[in-house]
Amino acid sequence: MRAIVMDGYGGPEALRFDEDYPAPQAEAGQILIRVHASSVNPGVLKRAGGALRGVFPDPDFPYVPGSDFSGVVAATGPDVTRWNVGDQVYSFGGPGGSHAELTVADAGAVSRKPDGVSHGEAASLALAVQTAALVLQPADLRAGRTLAVLGAGGAVGNALVQLAHLRDIDVIAVASARSLDRLKALGGAGAFDSVDAVPEGVDAIVNALGPQLDALALRRIRRGGHLLTLNAPPPADLAAEVGVHARFVNALASRPGPLDDLHDDIDAGRIAPFVGRTFRLEDTAAAWALYASREIQGKIVIDSSPEGLGSTGSG
Repeated sequence: MRAIVMDGYGGPEALRFDEDYPAPQAEAGQILIRVHASSVNPGVLKRAGGALRGVFPDPDFPYVPGSDFSGVVAATGPDVTRWNVGDQVYSFGGPGGSHAELTVADAGAVSRKPDGVSHGEAASLALAVQTAALVLQPADLRAGRTLAVLGAGGAVGNALVQLAHLRDIDVIAVASARSLDRLKALGGAGAFDSVDAVPEGVDAIVNALGPQLDALALRRIRRGGHLLTLNAPPPADLAAEVGVHARFVNALASRPGPLDDLHDDIDAGRIAPFVGRTFRLEDTAAAWALYASREIQGKIVIDSSPEGLGSTGSG
């Protein structure tokens, strides 16, 4: 099969395109998926670079990177009853293997792809929507409450603003100036390019920008409110001092229940994708380099389908 392969830790320069890499096989409880699209996310690049050693098992090199994917079930392993060959599925994460024509996944770790989105759009949504849903679960946010999102311009923020809007939660979106009009259109009650715009006393803050803002965020949240961080565990001592519930949200350690729950909203377009550019599989190194440059808005999709995904851009 065609695949992107790494022989050791590294970045875009460590990726090689292999046209005849051994295909995986579905074992008990697994399904084999013909991948139509995968996407680039920060966890994939961090693991490839060795930054997540001790968090995830070390890759067994040579290693096919990639976690998010959307595709079609090509075979089922023993004991799999939920899925059949030909079913369209997508998933938000795994140990690797999605930057390829074929990958395997546990049968319980995938969801049925909504018909209303393409494979490229589904791959772009999987981790973002899963993370957004997990963020809102512990935050005890109901209609009329206020949520501030630091770093709302990215794929997770894009999904989070839409999901919160569906639940009638007031959203303060903090992002770069170029993202503000888009976030307002998605339902952000206020969109600003500075964290200083977040007032004191909000019910919850999602920090997608980094731990350097945790202290500021904690002091803007009401006592009994919530801080949800996406990059690193928050400072527990300061959180206790100011009376805020603080938690690190790791979607990769979760199961895909939220994706199943939000199937109809995605299918109907109430949660829309945010695809920035699409690259062919053989151009994955260029896609990684573009992601690392931070010069792209929207999710980067890797097209591994035989016929090409078509309309979301080119590499």
